[in-house]
Amino acid sequence: MMDKKENGQFSVDKLTRKRLSPIVFSAILGAVLVLTLTWAVAQSPSQAQVQPPDFTLSYKTGPQYAKPGDTVTYTIVVENNGGAIQNVLLSDTLPAGITLVPDSCAYFDGIWWPCGPLDDLWNGRKNFAPGDRITTTFAATVSASANTLHYPLVNRAYIDWDSGQHEMAHTTFIMHAIPVFSLFYEPAPNNAEKGQIITYTIVAVNSGDSVTQAVLSDTLPTGVDFVPGSCTYDVGPNPPPGSVNLPCNDLTPGERSPVWQADMPHGARITTTFRVTVTIPQGSALWPLQNCAYLGWDIVREQACETVLANHIRRIYLPLVMRNWVWWYAYDVYEPNDTPAQAYGPLTSDEVYEAYIWNAADVDDYYYIEPSTSNTVTVDLWHIPEGADYDLYVYYYDGESYRQVAYSNETGNQPEQVRFTPEPNRRYFIRVYSDIDLGGGYDNETPYRLRARYE
Repeated sequence: MMDKKENGQFSVDKLTRKRLSPIVFSAILGAVLVLTLTWAVAQSPSQAQVQPPDFTLSYKTGPQYAKPGDTVTYTIVVENNGGAIQNVLLSDTLPAGITLVPDSCAYFDGIWWPCGPLDDLWNGRKNFAPGDRITTTFAATVSASANTLHYPLVNRAYIDWDSGQHEMAHTTFIMHAIPVFSLFYEPAPNNAEKGQIITYTIVAVNSGDSVTQAVLSDTLPTGVDFVPGSCTYDVGPNPPPGSVNLPCNDLTPGERSPVWQADMPHGARITTTFRVTVTIPQGSALWPLQNCAYLGWDIVREQACETVLANHIRRIYLPLVMRNWVWWYAYDVYEPNDTPAQAYGPLTSDEVYEAYIWNAADVDDYYYIEPSTSNTVTVDLWHIPEGADYDLYVYYYDGESYRQVAYSNETGNQPEQVRFTPEPNRRYFIRVYSDIDLGGGYDNETPYRLRARYE
């Protein structure tokens, strides 16, 4: 019988003393060598490359502007898109001029938990598998004495682990007043040729704090001539006597020109119109004719651009007989899009889409976008048919239900606009809705226009 081992090894001496045949002895030596190599490899570090963690898609959000005394909310989303990692710490350094609201901090890792102190928000270090995410939110109060205009509050958060760190920062500017500007820009017609007159309409709205001496400016493209004296504006809503057809400045193509300067109290709505004549032929290198307007007060800015080009707008080209046919949707590149599951998309950022609320059964049109950053998303709905009233909604799906993010329901066929801060790489559903029972109406001859601006 073969001796088994001495100190964990087969004894070659004892094997040889058994006077085994050379063939058997060689086989035993080979087996011993294989076992030894296998044991050595098992005891050595793995040669496979370990994937490092990746927290680069983590981000921090907060308000762009705040006033002294305001309470602001910050959200930190930590997401690991790399390999597994242990002992991850989240901390935050509130800047001077802002204080944490007691008991306002909580984090979500599947369950909501109260936070620890700022230097250890998760009450200890966390382990992250690939794809794991933790969302942390807290409120802070801006000091009433932080009265230096534009004083920037730079709030930094840090993700720390054994071999690295990732910083996330958000800057908030301190203002004494915070206007919320919206711009709606529409050329008519959308497609033009040499010698044709284009009428531009710009609607400027302030839904925030009242401000004085807001400025509207415009950059006409080269390739057009401004029609002298054609620029006027109405100050509303419901313009009082003396605030209709006010003259504004003539514009110079190729330059940024001031259009008007005016006070904009909360709820102000100023409508500006002017005309240009196209001076270049189709096919010229100067096409498309892009015109941009800018509304500003202090450091607050809003921009809107429109392009006149033969095929700029994605349209549904249908003859009238097709539009009234029971199977019209078979010829519609967007339809059927009556539910989120049928949503058309993703919409191209800054592209203008034309579509229809066709009949009383077609009250919902759904589209979707998938922003890759947390930069503000702006969705505009305009060119709503006369006599119709379409509303605008944005949702996302949380796995169980559709959560409303933003909405706009202006009266009548007034333009609708929503703005929101997205979570990167989340799908957002845009809903154009007509409540037929409440007079929302429909029109299979006049399309609405929809545009989403996002990154």
